Amino acid sequence: MAETTFFLFPELTPELRHQILHETLPKHTGPSLFFFKEGCWRLEPESLVPETGDVEMCFHHDLLDDDVQFDVPLFYVSREARITALYWFHEHGIKIKPRDNGQHIFARSFNPQLDALYVTPDRWNAFYQGGSNDMEGEPFVVKSEPERLAVSLDFFLRPIVIDTLPEAMRWYNKATELLLVIGKEPDQRRGLGQWELHISQDGVSIWNRHSGDFEFRGTGENNIENKASYDNVRDALSNEALLKRFVEIDIQTLEVRLALTIRR
Repeated sequence: MAETTFFLFPELTPELRHQILHETLPKHTGPSLFFFKEGCWRLEPESLVPETGDVEMCFHHDLLDDDVQFDVPLFYVSREARITALYWFHEHGIKIKPRDNGQHIFARSFNPQLDALYVTPDRWNAFYQGGSNDMEGEPFVVKSEPERLAVSLDFFLRPIVIDTLPEAMRWYNKATELLLVIGKEPDQRRGLGQWELHISQDGVSIWNRHSGDFEFRGTGENNIENKASYDNVRDALSNEALLKRFVEIDIQTLEVRLALTIRR
């Protein structure tokens, strides 16, 4: 049987040992999908806007589930390996949660500038209505941090999404990107792990508030594999009622792109 233990590892320099250990850590900690859930909108009666006296209706993304979890066996190898893992956890904002069996869960919380808030079809109604059920008749301002929203492409093409997208944008007013996931729809019921997000650079439809229309830029029309998808998106975004409503509520910017997800 071939020997699989490298007995000379302790004899290597600390710098080289650290580099080798670091190579065993997960490679993708970047943009990922987090699943939208109800209960994140909260009226903050103690947060008054001085100029108007309005209260803040806040979307608390910290209440989202820790949908991104990592498998880090290095944590259990040795004291030196654990220190390397701990530095990596700190660098990427990964939390350690103990489990009853003595193991741990290594999870990263939602990053509103990096990750995408993914909405499944069964949660779309709650999503686009925002915190309207908790307004209690008080004047309020919206405070929402997520910059990327996402739905499956198939779902986006349904009339219900096109009809209510402007209302959703009123609540998620910091969002500048809408990602349309092609392929099999991500499913939270498969358990936690990581839905790794890869955003297509082939083409983008950009909202132009001055012309009141979406402008397509890129080479998507030349991409045979996704040409039909780009055509369908452009047709959906030419909906007159949608464009009129975007103008009425003064949407400043929105980029609509295709994206892929990989389950890790």
